[in-house]
Amino acid sequence: MTPTFFQWMTVQIAELENTKRFKTAQGYRNCLRSFSAFCDTKKLILKNLSPKLIAGYQQFLLSKRLCLNTVSFYMRILRAVFNKAVKAGLTPPQDLFSNVYTGIAKTEKRAIHVDNIRHLKSLELDDKQGLAFSRDLFLLSFYFRGMAFVDLAKLKKDNVQNGVLRYTRSKTKQDLRVRVEPCAKEILDRYACQISDRLLPIINPFETCAKTYDNALRLYNKHLSQLSKMMFLQQPLSSYVARHSWATLAKKSGVDLAVISESLGHNSILTTQIYLDSLDHDRIDDANSRVISLVDSWTCSVSYKETEQLKNRTYRQLIQYINQN
Repeated sequence: MTPTFFQWMTVQIAELENTKRFKTAQGYRNCLRSFSAFCDTKKLILKNLSPKLIAGYQQFLLSKRLCLNTVSFYMRILRAVFNKAVKAGLTPPQDLFSNVYTGIAKTEKRAIHVDNIRHLKSLELDDKQGLAFSRDLFLLSFYFRGMAFVDLAKLKKDNVQNGVLRYTRSKTKQDLRVRVEPCAKEILDRYACQISDRLLPIINPFETCAKTYDNALRLYNKHLSQLSKMMFLQQPLSSYVARHSWATLAKKSGVDLAVISESLGHNSILTTQIYLDSLDHDRIDDANSRVISLVDSWTCSVSYKETEQLKNRTYRQLIQYINQN
């Protein structure tokens, strides 16, 4: 008996969760919820999928004023699910997606001006621990060449050795290394906890479920939104802005495009990768130092007393402390 689309999609979500690909599973779950709002997925059998149905779903998404990249995201998920059904012999192959958008549209630039980063650093947030921590995470992301929030959350103490941070980028599985500049080390030292192997108290190591990470990311973006309002920014801060800002400042300061690509951990362009193979780490670290120098010397906005109090807290107490609004 041919399973319904809902049944097959549920199986795919379960497999993703079993392999701990929770973020991808959440994307599939969102797609299923959206597709179910368009048609009855519990009655729709796989063999009844058609180009007309998929095209109708695209129009449904566009009528909801979703951006092209979101539309493409859902279409690519449906295509992956359908191709797996074909491979499993559950439905015959057919071209369902040739008339819908599955590309990646150029997104609006998210970089902020160097003066805004200086302003962010100078904010006095001693009485707003949660905002101060999120501000420091944003700066760390910038100092670490636009490191993604998920990678910051995964960092452990043994990722840093002899003044060098080594980690594997979650999105591309590429191994990266970053020289830890003094401004970054000061932030890391501020939130260090002796009884945990975590480098930063972003998520509780005893609660590693996807919901815990999602809550941490949601709180981070909430704090960044609050900081944006405090600074009257036209371009609001988000978890992506640090990455875009680093790349933009690197380009404006004359850093070669190949060095920028390597610094960000891009690996999708073969010709770029050929150039990157010949780049040494010192050249990339020097590029990062050049970008950081544009933001001037680090001015600590947390008092010495406050820093000492942080150092004496347990990991769990640190998380409770920084989650205060």
